[in-house]
Amino acid sequence: MKRNIASGRVEGMDKLRLVYPVEAGPSRWEKENRDGVRVPSRWPYGLDGLAAFGKLDYVELGRLTVPERLSLYSKVRRRRSHGTVTLSWDEGVGQRTLARCPGERNYCGVIWATDERDSIKSEVLRRVTTRTLAQSMDGLWCLSSAQVDACREIFGEEIPVSYLRFGVDDQFFMMREYSDSETLVSFGNDRDRDWETYWLAAGIIVSSLPSARIVGQGDSTVPRGGGRNAFLRVGRLSHVDVRRWYGESAVVGIATRENLHASGMTVALEAMASGRPVVMTRTPGIEDYVLDGITGRLVDPGDYVGFAEAVLAYMRDPDLAKLHGINGRERVVQSFNTRAMCSSISEIVGLGRCAP
Repeated sequence: MKRNIASGRVEGMDKLRLVYPVEAGPSRWEKENRDGVRVPSRWPYGLDGLAAFGKLDYVELGRLTVPERLSLYSKVRRRRSHGTVTLSWDEGVGQRTLARCPGERNYCGVIWATDERDSIKSEVLRRVTTRTLAQSMDGLWCLSSAQVDACREIFGEEIPVSYLRFGVDDQFFMMREYSDSETLVSFGNDRDRDWETYWLAAGIIVSSLPSARIVGQGDSTVPRGGGRNAFLRVGRLSHVDVRRWYGESAVVGIATRENLHASGMTVALEAMASGRPVVMTRTPGIEDYVLDGITGRLVDPGDYVGFAEAVLAYMRDPDLAKLHGINGRERVVQSFNTRAMCSSISEIVGLGRCAP
């Protein structure tokens, strides 16, 4: 499926083709967002903002077949589309692009390739992916500065690798009046989330502050005890529900395991956009997003005691929490929103800035 939207760029610029997985592409996003308020941005990741830099369309692709994967690995290539620049958000979609609709120039993000795998199968897939991208991509970007050197090691010095600051929709996730609710919330389900640490910290928080309420996803053991509804584990939530929980929270917490891809940055930026301080695990690259002591607090991986103490410090000092929330909102509005991200992507792929 393809869809065109108007361009704010002068005629003659390259055509931009965004490649999405069919299971999470703009057609589903637009269907869910009929009234304009159910999901952030018009297209996933706010990439519709790239219409300011060239003629823009998208294509949604399903998973590759085994023969298609083999053709990629054996250097069999489809003819490239002249005058088209393709953009794929991650490695998996990048492979779909190269197999089915490569452009004259092709760029994609790297998320998972820099982190170790825990099985032979996953390691084989990683090697196939990296070889494929190294052969055919014209440029790569990472959402964590800590990944840049690792990517250069994996893919070689011939492919340009850039750090791209991620951004969120700061109009959907708007500043909310600060709540003194003593509620901590946490969302997200990528493989590097550390729900065990989060719920261990939750037990300490409620023991020290019985009026506190802890909300989170994840399948780790939820503590027992505490007052009524002290601990609430939630399942899959809509973006509207997530936004509502940010507004009802005093603090947003994100515990992760060691990783290079800045796991949890999306929730961190959404919380900051909503005016909430963030307590988060300190991993390489996460300081690109959360400033310790300014927009939140960073603690060492697995340190559930330190995590709990940081949350309690905010709950006991609403003025400090409010100040750090305001700082976070300003940071998102200035530099970590989808507009800024799309402008950076346009520079990475050589389109320059938006025409006046």
